[in-house]
Amino acid sequence: MRIQIRCLTLFGCICLCFIMLGKVSVARSYQDYQTWNLPDGAIARFGKGGISQGDRVIAFSPDGGLLAVATTIGVWLYDVKTTRELAFFTGESRWNHAVAFSPDGTRLAASIGSRVKLWDIATRTNYLTLEGRTGGMLWSVAFSPDGTKIAAGGGGTVDLWEAKTGKKLDTLKGHSDWVRSIMFSPDGTLLASGSSDMTVKLWEVSSGTNTITLTGHTDRVRSISFSPDSTRLATGSADKSVKLWDVKTGANIDTLGSTKNPLSAKQVLRSVLRGTKSGPHAYRVDSVAFSPDGTLLASGSSGGAVKLWEVKTGQNITTLQVPVELDKSVAFSPDGEMLALTSESLGTVRLWEISTGETKNTITGHTQNVYSVAFAPDGAKLAVANGSENKVAFWNIKTGKNTHIMVENRGWVHSVAYSADGTKLMSAAAQVIELWNVKARKNIVAFKGHENTTYTVAYSADGTKLAAGGAGNTIELWEVKTRKNIATCRGHSDKVYSVAFSPDGTMLASGSEDKTVGLWEVSTGRKIAMLKGHTDEVRSVAFSPDGMTIASAGSNERFAKLWNVSTGENIATLTKHTGWGGASAVAFSPDGAILAVGSSDNIIKLWEISTGTNIATLRGNNHWVRDLAFSPDGTKLASASLEGTILLWDLEAIE
Repeated sequence: MRIQIRCLTLFGCICLCFIMLGKVSVARSYQDYQTWNLPDGAIARFGKGGISQGDRVIAFSPDGGLLAVATTIGVWLYDVKTTRELAFFTGESRWNHAVAFSPDGTRLAASIGSRVKLWDIATRTNYLTLEGRTGGMLWSVAFSPDGTKIAAGGGGTVDLWEAKTGKKLDTLKGHSDWVRSIMFSPDGTLLASGSSDMTVKLWEVSSGTNTITLTGHTDRVRSISFSPDSTRLATGSADKSVKLWDVKTGANIDTLGSTKNPLSAKQVLRSVLRGTKSGPHAYRVDSVAFSPDGTLLASGSSGGAVKLWEVKTGQNITTLQVPVELDKSVAFSPDGEMLALTSESLGTVRLWEISTGETKNTITGHTQNVYSVAFAPDGAKLAVANGSENKVAFWNIKTGKNTHIMVENRGWVHSVAYSADGTKLMSAAAQVIELWNVKARKNIVAFKGHENTTYTVAYSADGTKLAAGGAGNTIELWEVKTRKNIATCRGHSDKVYSVAFSPDGTMLASGSEDKTVGLWEVSTGRKIAMLKGHTDEVRSVAFSPDGMTIASAGSNERFAKLWNVSTGENIATLTKHTGWGGASAVAFSPDGAILAVGSSDNIIKLWEISTGTNIATLRGNNHWVRDLAFSPDGTKLASASLEGTILLWDLEAIE
């Protein structure tokens, strides 16, 4: 048995090629970008991956027409005027930390894991891959002003290559911790590197000599930026400060936001009227960037604030406050009229017009931390728990459109479950389980869950009962109609990560951090059995459609287990998962013939239950596969990953 990819007509092949190049739009059910660079067997990708962390995860092309965005699944290329997706370059790793355009705008570079990948913009092809320091993560990448060299910084060193051939020119050593940010001086004579060792080093490009080391920060240096005239260097640090340095002497010229640079009465009034906060950052500074004319400096903070500074006076002239406390990367457009800034939690890139202080356009769709996925009973929609984004998103399976979003105000959403008739949806966030009317898109009621985080919810097949497990080590059972708590299942000694009702609704299975699978009587909450055999936490459990078998998987084990419900016997152990982690999600096909097992090594294995044979391996996720769901007709499989996407797999070709 194997996955077969259907043959395409000649016309289909031509269309597919153009879709992958981002050249044309083709009439099809999914939005074009949802089908770009898909892995074998996948038919669509919902979500564009979480925006990466770092100081240069976004970059304008030299002519200002394009914007590159580094994400957990690769690099997206956008049209700045329309914010339309133009191309998607797969990173083959979730560690896509920084992007940079060549000075002539024909090439794009990205630091991905321990490599630098370079693409030709016109052809959308990866023409060169550079191997960085062995075992070291590369956090930053930069082209020299003349485009002949490319540099990347990582674990304590900076690698330097010839940009055209990929020939290694030099490795600059001297930092004692991660190099987080690098940049060539605009005149091309120097290369600066900022490090977690709290220093910034200036290197002579021609000789590789460290000419000056800048000290003064009291925590990690996360970002650096040269002024356009190459005379000054700005640095942002985890110590919450933004500093300006004299490049020639290494002297600290200014610390922006300090008490020696008070705002004028006019600037204070303007700040108050705009509802902004002046002064220094309250959280670590993740990104700094000079405006093209050198008069302004932008700084982005993990506290949700982006500040604009007047370089000459050191005064904070405005602050953009976003109500999320995650990384902010900032970049000026080449004409200096716009500032692009990222919001990892909101999944957006805002294009802010400097003259008016208003948002001119917003790039959306970059989701992160997908924890749970559930098909509607009619198979038409997919509900998705978007983790740290505190929301539940709904996707139309036929069109690939994000139809609507329901926002949780209580915290991270870890789990979702549809009622049997599809009219209601349960979601678990923080200590509360929310019941939603799907059609009206309204919250009906909230069930008080556990004193600590609720990780999992499940509906009984007849829709009358609800189960929830979490950090309180117990499982709560409710009657949905009356909202009455009918039982509490006690017996686990650690967190409960997964619960599943038997098809007839009489039993409940649970997976716990205590390495056991619990089996419970639903009517009373009585413990029937504790199934032992896992050597690590049990992240996922599922009943077979006939109710005779339970599947379970532990996140740091390279196998899934099958249990006989009647006897509690471990009847099979399905192995073959590799890598640093192991099996973490299980789901039975509607006919019970296949078990899908997702893992923290980013792959999905399909097992034939009757023979215990691994019939297919699906590869394409860049991060931990946290949840799996078969469509009701068994023709599709949805995989939810911490990279922030859902891959939809076509299973009709399995023989």
